[in-house]
Amino acid sequence: MNDNARQENSEIHTDFLNPELLQKFRDAINSSVIFTKSEKHKNRYNLTCTVLDRLDSAIKVLNTFQKVPGTEESVVIFFVYACILRDGIDKLYENVFSKKPPCINDKTLFCNAIDSDGKTCPNTNCPTDDVFFEYLRSLVFAHPFETKYRKNRVFMRGSEVHYSPEIIPCRYDYPNLSTTDQLGVRVFSSETYLHKDIFLSFINLKQYIKKRYEYLSELTEWANNEVLYQNLEWESDKIERTDDDIQTLKNAKSVLEKRYINPYEIDELINCLSCEISIESNSFYVNIFRDLIRSLIPDICNCIDNLDINQLDKVISKTYVYPENVEQALHYQLEKIFSYLTENEIKFEPGSDVEWALIQAREFSKGFAKKWVIIKPYEMSYVEIKLLVRTACYLEWSEHK
Repeated sequence: MNDNARQENSEIHTDFLNPELLQKFRDAINSSVIFTKSEKHKNRYNLTCTVLDRLDSAIKVLNTFQKVPGTEESVVIFFVYACILRDGIDKLYENVFSKKPPCINDKTLFCNAIDSDGKTCPNTNCPTDDVFFEYLRSLVFAHPFETKYRKNRVFMRGSEVHYSPEIIPCRYDYPNLSTTDQLGVRVFSSETYLHKDIFLSFINLKQYIKKRYEYLSELTEWANNEVLYQNLEWESDKIERTDDDIQTLKNAKSVLEKRYINPYEIDELINCLSCEISIESNSFYVNIFRDLIRSLIPDICNCIDNLDINQLDKVISKTYVYPENVEQALHYQLEKIFSYLTENEIKFEPGSDVEWALIQAREFSKGFAKKWVIIKPYEMSYVEIKLLVRTACYLEWSEHK
């Protein structure tokens, strides 16, 4: 190995906060509509998304701190993002499990903090890690001019106030410091004119943050289980299949609605099967298209029963085919027809989108459509117009194929 390779390897570092933990939780939340639609979960969604986005920013910043911060500004930045991460995990955990994370009573990381005399800090009973972190956060950036006594700050008296005029980045000029990964704050007390400097291990501080961050694994497991349980429930709710094709599709629609899935395409198929034909000569070719729909109903039901929505889209897409190598205007005409003709009433305002869609339907009727059906846009319901358009497209596609 040459010297350049050795130097590059020496600079390689591993993120102390693994971004994959956050991505796995995000993927779990995005894997099912239950987190946005169900009564059980939708009240959590806004907070969850907010925390996810904030954590995404926080871990990117915190992972840049491979060494002890060397400036006051960098110490403040670290504590700000550490606070966002710690509070975000707490909020997620409370939101899901209705309690604080189990580490709330930990006293393992800060009991070995020291002051400038080399004494263990605090001098009395060791506070919990959360209490001491919040105390340091207050001194570093939140309330440096007035950090008051709070319950569980056992190292302060009831009326005592602490002031912090200075953050102490990584320092090597304190003979009592046994390691070089210390950072600290200078503290004055309202009860004395003397000051003391409190130091803690930056490695311990990172471990404190990391432990809380890793609760994402537990949250991800919860989210995946919720999706699993819901899918098992949905899979047990099968579509009732009858001899009446329209009723079977209505039953399929009902199942989709229970799963918070928009049944728009099923509604369109129901309309295609139930629409009255105003011109008898259209019936022969319309029935060919309707037979296609009927032939797909078993596959449609199977896809819904198996929770295979991607395959469901593929099956239904067979009813939306159109011929290739046709005039370019076809795509524009179809877009306007299916976007704007959403109501069944034959009423429209002059100059409206609906009128423009009817104009496109008229132009469409003059092309290959006239080989198969007669379309009278200003005399037919919008459902019938769309049925005839789809019929003409399918038959033309079939002929070319």
